[in-house]
Amino acid sequence: MEKTQIAAIGGGPAGIAVAVEAKFVGIDSVIILEKAEQSCGTIVNLYHEGKHLVADKGSILAAFNSANKAMEGIRPLLDKKESVN
Repeated sequence: MEKTQIAAIGGGPAGIAVAVEAKFVGIDSVIILEKAEQSCGTIVNLYHEGKHLVADKGSILAAFNSANKAMEGIRPLLDKKESVN
């Protein structure tokens, strides 16, 4: 059984960003766990075609904070990887 270094919980924008950033810095063992049948399942279910969505400063900041929190979990792995190389 292969071990995974990074597990991104949720296949939405933050989870995808975490996986991409991990791959970008050389972490190859990454998995995205999504509860829906497709990526961004929650977004697709809540924001159906024709629904008006306003991205105000508060919601953008909340998304940024969520992605930043996810990256906090990756930083120790990045430091460890750099010290080995």
